Amino acid sequence: MKSILSVFLFLLLFINYNALSLVKEKLSSNVNSSVSDLIPILTHDMKRLYFCRSENILNYGRDDIWYSELDKYGGWTKALNMGQPLNNDLNNFVCGVSTTGDTLILGTIYDHDKDSLQGISYTYRKNGDWTRPKTIKIKNYYNLNEVNGFYLCFETNILLMTIQRKESYGGTDIYVSFPEGNWVYSQPINLGPKINTEFDELSPFLAFDGITLYFSSFGHSGFGEADIFMSRRLDNTWKNWTTPENLGPEINSAGWDAHFKLTRNGKQAYFASNESVDSASNIFYIELEKSSQPILSKSIVFKVSDAKRFIPLKNAVINLYENNKISYELKTDMTGRVNADLPFTTFNLKINYENYQSYDTKLEIKYSGLKLADTIKIALNPLSDSLIHIPNILFSFAEMHVANTFADIIANISDFLEIYPHYKIELKGHTDNIGNDHANYQLGLARAKAVAELLNRFGINNKRIDIKSYGKNEPIVPNDSEENMSLNRRVEIYLVGN
Repeated sequence: MKSILSVFLFLLLFINYNALSLVKEKLSSNVNSSVSDLIPILTHDMKRLYFCRSENILNYGRDDIWYSELDKYGGWTKALNMGQPLNNDLNNFVCGVSTTGDTLILGTIYDHDKDSLQGISYTYRKNGDWTRPKTIKIKNYYNLNEVNGFYLCFETNILLMTIQRKESYGGTDIYVSFPEGNWVYSQPINLGPKINTEFDELSPFLAFDGITLYFSSFGHSGFGEADIFMSRRLDNTWKNWTTPENLGPEINSAGWDAHFKLTRNGKQAYFASNESVDSASNIFYIELEKSSQPILSKSIVFKVSDAKRFIPLKNAVINLYENNKISYELKTDMTGRVNADLPFTTFNLKINYENYQSYDTKLEIKYSGLKLADTIKIALNPLSDSLIHIPNILFSFAEMHVANTFADIIANISDFLEIYPHYKIELKGHTDNIGNDHANYQLGLARAKAVAELLNRFGINNKRIDIKSYGKNEPIVPNDSEENMSLNRRVEIYLVGN
């Protein structure tokens, strides 16, 4: 019975992995050679592939940087050595490529006068040539292991590394370091025991969403020596992660698998594998199932309103352009809102709404760590009526609390103040003529403060709010009827530009 159960569980696992329908492809001999080829990394346009080749007769040292370019048929050209000054007698490899491809992060120190040659450097293209690499400073950097690895994610400026320090869990662990300006990075922080084990972790790669981590491990359960895993960050401490998921036998072999790198669209990957213990490592390509991809989009809520009257604008058409072509056409609902899942990129946003000034701006959907939803507030200016009209907030007799019926007005005012940070606001509290002067002054003040507190809840700082009370001294209509007195029990709102 136990043997039948074991066979069933094996088949279930096998079927589950094969449901991914992943087929890895070994790159041609234009890239792979008889020696080890590893650490692949693509430019953002996916037209150039950098990698590290070991012990080749054309190398300047043991490990050199090589590259191949995409030809017009979609294949990779014969790889070339990058030459000096990027290659020298040390171990050289690329561990970061800028979005333009004109800056490279390199996994060694080129200043021979340094105490340690472990670390990273940067180089940039000048007049068609690569400059001599300069050192990137990592505060309190040290490594108790001869082995290291780095990856700098240019979308987030986050630096990941595999090193061994006093607090490491065993062997090399994955650490994170944050930019402090002028090519200086903070002291490394260990990613914690969910990621790191008592054995070696290596070759970290942070996806452009700033959340999804791919890495290789000898410690987590796998199919061979070292397998490739995926985990997602749960908070901004960088120590809490989802349980690492093995990417399966279609990627991981009986040998050593590492150096996983995504393409720009996050749907394909390149990685290195020796497939068996005795073979040299080669570079492979694979299409990824959605479950293995990073988070590719962000939920955006657009909120469109009248900049003068603070009312929502329904049926406003929002056009998002890429390369002068409409990629998305959105229409607001009765509340002036519309929701869309948008990719991480830059759009030109345009709105044309009858009787309103046209609206045209650049919209960049940014990677912002764990924040996977955002609200974009847009206030359109009417073509006529240059004065900003704000309805009064009215109160019942002797009442100082704001009625729920005015919540939308206050929310729209807060939206305006958020969109236009140079404006401040004046709140003037008033009463009817019932009661003495002092009591009415205090009541008017309490009403103005109540409106201010609601604005505070919407994120408006008190420094932008001026509160005054006029008591019963400034009625807008005679206090000769209940209807008129209800109009005098009010808070007037004025916007003041700097």
